[in-house]
Amino acid sequence: MASNPPEKRKPLNYQIYKIIVGQWTCESVYLDTLIFKCLFPAKKLVWEYLDYSVANRERIKKRIEIDWADILSIRRHTNSLEVELRKPPRFVKEPSHRPYRSTEWIATEEDFTSNQASVCRRQTFHFTPGDLQEIMEKLVSGDKFWSDLVKIPFPTLPESLYFEQNGNNDNQSQGSFSVNMDLLHHQSQ
Repeated sequence: MASNPPEKRKPLNYQIYKIIVGQWTCESVYLDTLIFKCLFPAKKLVWEYLDYSVANRERIKKRIEIDWADILSIRRHTNSLEVELRKPPRFVKEPSHRPYRSTEWIATEEDFTSNQASVCRRQTFHFTPGDLQEIMEKLVSGDKFWSDLVKIPFPTLPESLYFEQNGNNDNQSQGSFSVNMDLLHHQSQ
């Protein structure tokens, strides 16, 4: 007897009111400024930022993509989710804003988080009250990866808040990158 194909999971899309990556913080100004997405078929965690600061009052979408395999651990608070990464995420953006059309994405080297996502292992997403509970229920019930991930202690690399700067991600040393640890430490709300 043939088995039924697995149900195609729809992406999770939720608004975020604040993101913290190292020293970079972005708070949602308008309803669609920050969006959190979980793409089940592609196995990616994505967050999008609608940049209103570009010339000619044009809005450009920018995005960070994180492969699930690059997520080391997560920690849930009441309305925030901390994510610890194995390696820096990918950066993509739309070449130009095209209202009422599907967004086209191109890879870019531009880290729009003032280079914080390129060096910091942890990202913190702040959600509207109640949304995170719903997100976690859908993630954990929707994929074994997430149900296993919530059981891993956070952080897995407590003494390593930063990626290695020489491209080696095994964290045996911090390289020549120096940073004031007190400045980067933050408490999730």
